[in-house]
This record gives sequence, structure tokens and C-alpha cells, in this order.
Amino acid sequence: TSTIQEDEARQCPWRDLATLLAKEWPAADGGTLPLVRLAVDSGDQTAVVYEWVRRQHDLRVMATKGMDAQAAILGLPRSQDLTVRGRKLKGGIKLWPLGSSTGKRELYGWLRMGPPLEGEKLPRGWCHFPEYGPEFFEGLTAEQLICKTVRGFPRWSWEKIRRRNEQLDCRVMARAALAGTGADRWTAEQWE
Repeated sequence: TSTIQEDEARQCPWRDLATLLAKEWPAADGGTLPLVRLAVDSGDQTAVVYEWVRRQHDLRVMATKGMDAQAAILGLPRSQDLTVRGRKLKGGIKLWPLGSSTGKRELYGWLRMGPPLEGEKLPRGWCHFPEYGPEFFEGLTAEQLICKTVRGFPRWSWEKIRRRNEQLDCRVMARAALAGTGADRWTAEQWE
């Protein structure tokens, strides 16, 4: 029975996440907004993530994998499911490569922005946060870009300066999910 209880405890976050897919949030105009995209990191417990994504049967759900060398915030998805003959399974799960380094650079640039001048529109990427506690911002800024010399050449990499970085990872995945909606190509009218 302890194995069953451990398995149920592990499934709780997945059950909660599935509930969020069905939820709608109140909008300023009095209507509601559904969740448009959901990015799930498959870097840890890959098989569990793939199984959960498969069970959703929902195109809004994206299994992602952070790739430091990925230049775009979100790359083209690649099929992960294969037939017994090793061919890609049509309609199988897709893995979306996420440009984690690109997303972190973009976010840190946005966090450095000064406030807009009075009467100006908010610039692209402007970050406005509710009154979160210090722990949130410590997690959001838990990594720094470090340059090391490797075989005589500079190599940049993100390194943790604090133990917990979930807020940073979630923000980068949310940004990638937004890119997956096509929002980076929207016109001002579409944003309105």
C-alpha cells in the first residue's frame, strides 16, 4: 500500500495541472479567458511527462526540453513516439525544444528596463508583478550568466547562484508557450 500511496502523491500535481487546463479566468471586460498553451518541462521524469501529455489529448499542451544552444525561444517540435519499426508515429507526442538561454537573456533584459516616462505606452517585455515576497524574486533571479575560458575560447553559461530557480524556469516556459501561440508576430491591433 505504501507504493500505491507514493504513486498517488506523485500524481497529485498532474491531477491539479489537468484541472487548470479546464479552468477559465476572469478578464477585465467581465468575460473569461481559457488557458491557451501549457508548457511542461520534460527534462526530469521524461517518461512520466510524456505519458501525462499523451493522456490529455489536447493540442494546447506542449512537452518541452530546455536547450541552451537553441537560438529561438521555441523551436520546431520533433516527434518522440515511434512505431515498432522505428518510424515516427503520426499523431504521437511532440517535443518542443525551448531556448532556455535565449529566454533567460530576454527576461533579464526586461527586468533591467526602467519605468516608462509618463504618458508613454509600456514597452515590449515590461514586467509588472503583484506584491510577491522576496522568495519569488530570489527564484526569478537565481541564475547568472558566467563566462569561462574553455580551450582558449570564451564560453557563456547560466549558473545557479541560489538553490531554487523554479520561478525563473516557469517564467521562461511561459514565455515559450506564448511564442507557441504566434504572439511574437501579432500586430498592435491583435494585442488590443
